[in-house]
Amino acid sequence: MRNSLFPAVLLTVTVGVALWLIRPQEWTERGAGGPEVFPGIVKLPTRESRMTPSAALDDTTTHHGSAPADAAAWRVILVAGADDTKLTKAAVLALGEELTKRGCLAILAPKQRDPQEPLPLGCDGTLRVAAIDQTLGKRPGELTASWTIEALPTRVPSACPAARWLPAQTDSSPTTLTIVHHSTPLNAPTWPTWFAAIGRAVATETLSALGLPLADLDVETTAAIHRASWIMPGEVDADGHPLNRFERIPSPP
Repeated sequence: MRNSLFPAVLLTVTVGVALWLIRPQEWTERGAGGPEVFPGIVKLPTRESRMTPSAALDDTTTHHGSAPADAAAWRVILVAGADDTKLTKAAVLALGEELTKRGCLAILAPKQRDPQEPLPLGCDGTLRVAAIDQTLGKRPGELTASWTIEALPTRVPSACPAARWLPAQTDSSPTTLTIVHHSTPLNAPTWPTWFAAIGRAVATETLSALGLPLADLDVETTAAIHRASWIMPGEVDADGHPLNRFERIPSPP
């Protein structure tokens, strides 16, 4: 008795439709949707080789605007995305990486819908990122784009019960930075390396404008430190061992 061919035909059609719906072209365009950004405290990989490398760019990145008066002293920082566009995600993730390398504690909120959401107690301030000019081509290439970075100090009235959880408050007000980036790849980058290079250019310019110290720790050292406790880079005891900045890593807001 001959078996029916109908199940085999149905299986073939089903697989074909599934492959078409998945859009196989995206398999070869890994990272075309922008980097994946997850909420929570940033944890760098334990090895430099596990970091996405940056593509080689001929780029110029500048900023306009000023930083809050106490921004250079911020150490626990919430980095929030005002939207979920590709360039915003690239900047948010890169800011988290760079802050961590500089001895800060970065907490990511990939998409903060409303600037009036609950106050991020435990954080010195918030960087709220939005892409305002983001025309992307079908392949990584020449790019001119802009972002706004709202720098918001965490402030409550002195009589508020939450004030005791915050550091001594200086006279500081919210400000807005505008980051303008223009670049041309020097080779044929992949989407992940291209987004990484752009995001890191934005992050470096932003943190320079805020006055935060340059990174002086490599990825392996930073990861080891954050596994143990949060410290400020360069603070060591008489024997050269890192000093604890806090007894524990603060909880995310």
